[in-house]
Amino acid sequence: MDRNGRGRCSTDPFRLTEYEGALWGRGASASKGPALCWLHVLEAFKQRGDEPPVNLRLIFDTAAEVGSPGLPSLLRERRRALLRDVEFVCATVGQRVGKRLCACHAARGLCYFHLTVAGAERDAHSGACGGVMHEPLGDLLFLLDSLHGKGGRIAVPELLEDVVQATADEETSYSRMELEMEDMRRHAGNANLLSGESKTRLLMQRWRMPTITLHGIEGAFSEPGGRPVIPRAVVGKFSVRLVPNQRCERVARGVRRHVAAAWQQRASPNSMTLHLTAAVEPWIESAGTKHFQASLRALKLVAPVVEPETGRLGGAVPGAPVLQALTGRSVVVLPLGGARDTARGHNEHITLFDYMQGHRIVAAYMQEIANMK
Repeated sequence: MDRNGRGRCSTDPFRLTEYEGALWGRGASASKGPALCWLHVLEAFKQRGDEPPVNLRLIFDTAAEVGSPGLPSLLRERRRALLRDVEFVCATVGQRVGKRLCACHAARGLCYFHLTVAGAERDAHSGACGGVMHEPLGDLLFLLDSLHGKGGRIAVPELLEDVVQATADEETSYSRMELEMEDMRRHAGNANLLSGESKTRLLMQRWRMPTITLHGIEGAFSEPGGRPVIPRAVVGKFSVRLVPNQRCERVARGVRRHVAAAWQQRASPNSMTLHLTAAVEPWIESAGTKHFQASLRALKLVAPVVEPETGRLGGAVPGAPVLQALTGRSVVVLPLGGARDTARGHNEHITLFDYMQGHRIVAAYMQEIANMK
């Protein structure tokens, strides 16, 4: 949550507020709320004088929103101290897409780029210099526009490679998920959905297809009013969501090759640089492992009336691929929040029901893991 977005929240995002049956505040659904579930469950065992059924090592990733730049190196350096004897890994991140409880076995990765175009030594006035100089903002818009083709399709060929095709059983499982299209539309700010009314297509696009998203332009005039300025330098910010079986290095190489070709076509004398500022590998786990099945049993204990769903995450989980590689153990993600939580956005919240249910999920998961021994 940046300081400029604070005023767009109904409550102070940095002060937890109970309101209309929910807890409102930054991290209530995405991070701090789930973390407290683990701590409160451990506190409950202590108050009862009981030992937890399993031993835990808790890792709080406070930099996940910026790609967790220090996490991989920290875990590698302290692998013996932090990860020795670890048998299972569980992350309580993300949000369910439907109403039923869900265990996730895959997540997309992330490559975040800064694309800089620079020209003059200082900003210029369009009345004096418009039409007499190569404008960096025009160059940048040309490059950003080249990333997509007709209908918003990805125009970078390498980004469509190495994508594993969905099986018929997988597509069938998507069609059976209890997802309300109206909830997804509301979650996207009442935007027009590329999938139309197809639930299966929406989940495929969100979970297992790569995407390119434009986030913003630094250096361009964006304040209220009209100012006839020609910015001397601008930075375009965009990201690629890559999917399991793709790798950040290969994706970044493809993006660089595409941008270089577009820049050559532009034939501008301005300078252009492209930097990869964050990289998180995608993650996938078999849904058939004993660990994953134990996680589903835990969800069934919490909500015995309906069967839990098996899903994926559209966002990145920086710790999942790293911990999977360093421990060689199974990783599972158990989202505790709901689809309407506006996680990581304005007015983030978690319902009191989901928050209390999160404690039961954590406790049931610990017990099911202990039962596997």
